[in-house]
Amino acid sequence: MEAKSQSQSESEPSLHILALAFPAEGHIKPMFNLTKLVSHRGHRVTFINIHHIHSRLLQFTHLPNFHFTSIADDVPPDHPPNDFSVLLSPRTRSKVATEFRDLVSTLVGTPSQWGPPSCMIVDGMMSTIALDTAREFAVPLLAFRTYSATATWVTLHISQIIHHGLFNMQDTVYTIGPIHTLTKTQVPNNDSPTLHLRKEDKSCITWLNNQKKKSVLYVSFGTVVKLTHEQLLEFWHGLVNSLKPFLWVIRKDLINGEGGVDSNVPIELELGTKERGFLVEWVPQEEVLAHPAVGGFFTHSGWNSTLECIAEGVPMLCWPLMTDQTINGRCVSQQWGIGVDINGTCDRLIIESMVKNVMEDQIEGLRSSVDNIAQKACDSIKETGSSYHNMDNMIKDIRLMKIRK
Repeated sequence: MEAKSQSQSESEPSLHILALAFPAEGHIKPMFNLTKLVSHRGHRVTFINIHHIHSRLLQFTHLPNFHFTSIADDVPPDHPPNDFSVLLSPRTRSKVATEFRDLVSTLVGTPSQWGPPSCMIVDGMMSTIALDTAREFAVPLLAFRTYSATATWVTLHISQIIHHGLFNMQDTVYTIGPIHTLTKTQVPNNDSPTLHLRKEDKSCITWLNNQKKKSVLYVSFGTVVKLTHEQLLEFWHGLVNSLKPFLWVIRKDLINGEGGVDSNVPIELELGTKERGFLVEWVPQEEVLAHPAVGGFFTHSGWNSTLECIAEGVPMLCWPLMTDQTINGRCVSQQWGIGVDINGTCDRLIIESMVKNVMEDQIEGLRSSVDNIAQKACDSIKETGSSYHNMDNMIKDIRLMKIRK
């Protein structure tokens, strides 16, 4: 982006930021939003993916104002996109670390017109890969935790670390979420590149336009979660029997097993869903959650989905399975009171009952809690809000960072 934003004075040179995302859709999206905000402030971004993800990103993403590049990972081209067994293996991580080091060496030794890297922003799950390179070339490193602060605290055993005086939260965590709404607020649409790793079917928006206000339950379990045939059918029976309209995202790889979704299952779902349901392979989720017809979200409790739901003031029905999802679901149901957690249940009768409870506002205090936390999320991205100021503070601190070799 050639024009400098209003937040960057003429006397301050542009920063050159390297961004290294973890190769999962739920991690790439927030990293992309963060770098959009950095770019909008007049700074340069080299966005680094592994080869395994790079080709998919180029297929679906409009790329102005960014330099997208990739590094080798030894992952076969036909490897399933959300199978992380190879991506997390020591051999692959070692390969990525070596390739990343070589790329940074080139950028430092023969810098482009953007100059050498000012800082690298690295996904928390990739920070050990980048740390030695950051030290070798004296490039400051920021770890970007794309999951919740609560999950971060659990991971780091934060209470013990603080107790021993080894970690000061005030000096080192920039809380900038919900980053997708912060991006929308600060980056004009005509300056905003879009990121897509899957083709979105927007026919669902037309269907939502014909539904009553807050009448539809949106159902999506993200990009990684897989179901058995039995779980799929229990969910379907529970949804249909609730008599509530529903929009359900059913990916081709949603069903466990090498063959993916069995062709007979979608047909059965389609036949029993025509009256009140709509099935689709992928949707523009932020647009769906913001639609006035959506009154609830049946979710796997991934952090992106949770934040997007909070920002739109939509109550949640949580079915968490892995990693930070269980923590997120517990926060949603027990700490914040903005949804219910079905605790791994796949029973059609329980699902039917809980869908009715959420959609008919039968849970005491749910609506007021949802509205309250949505307002807090909205306030955080205003010019007087914490997320807005923390983005500015991050940029200021990057300028002041220096590392001794």
